[in-house]
Amino acid sequence: GRNKARVFQEDMQQRINALSQLETGIREGLSRGEFSVAYQLQVDSNQLAVGSEALIRWSRGDDNFIAPAEFIPVAQDTGLIHKLGDLMMNQVVADLLVWEQSGLLSDDFRVAINFSTPEFLHPDFAKQVISMLNATGISGRRLRFEITEDSVLSDLAAAAERMQVLMEHEIEFSLDDFGTGYSSFAYLRYLPVGEVKIDQGFVRRFLQHPQDAAIVRAIIELGRSLGLRVVAEGVETHDQLEALQL
Repeated sequence: GRNKARVFQEDMQQRINALSQLETGIREGLSRGEFSVAYQLQVDSNQLAVGSEALIRWSRGDDNFIAPAEFIPVAQDTGLIHKLGDLMMNQVVADLLVWEQSGLLSDDFRVAINFSTPEFLHPDFAKQVISMLNATGISGRRLRFEITEDSVLSDLAAAAERMQVLMEHEIEFSLDDFGTGYSSFAYLRYLPVGEVKIDQGFVRRFLQHPQDAAIVRAIIELGRSLGLRVVAEGVETHDQLEALQL
């Protein structure tokens, strides 16, 4: 009947309650300023910083950090991902302006921002980004937008057109988590990407598992052949670093 909800399994109700509490927590966290941006450096073969990746972090105080894997899916399902994305973009631009004025950045230093599928597919995405560039005076050459294959699956032509518009403002694009989705070479042919990122799952295992090593080598060689920058995510040991320098 109307104005009623019936739950048939107790664990289902528990999951619903947990998701509802998490959604409420995100809303409250945004109003309380609990979300912040951290930066993970990207280094070249000489271990020199060539860029960084912006990462959203949520701390509820007393070192109580909520993992992105826990709150990002809920933010996407509820539409709150757009507010998180705005927060991240505004903070990145503010930090870039400070770093530039301080003379801390090399000419080719970019900050990578990972956009979810709902954000990238929003009809006003490109317009909002260009408006932000004009309002702040930050150059698009300081930014790299990371997208996943899911972001372009529904309409490859429209995605390419949107990317091209932003590239006219010197923003570069990276294909994130390459090797985990469809990994169709057609994307690399049609999409104006300048970089592919090897998923950290392969990087963590490739020294122990020949299959993962073969995939990592293939992505690196593919990137070189196509003139693309290749970034390996999650490198944590010197052995991994040395093995990746093919």
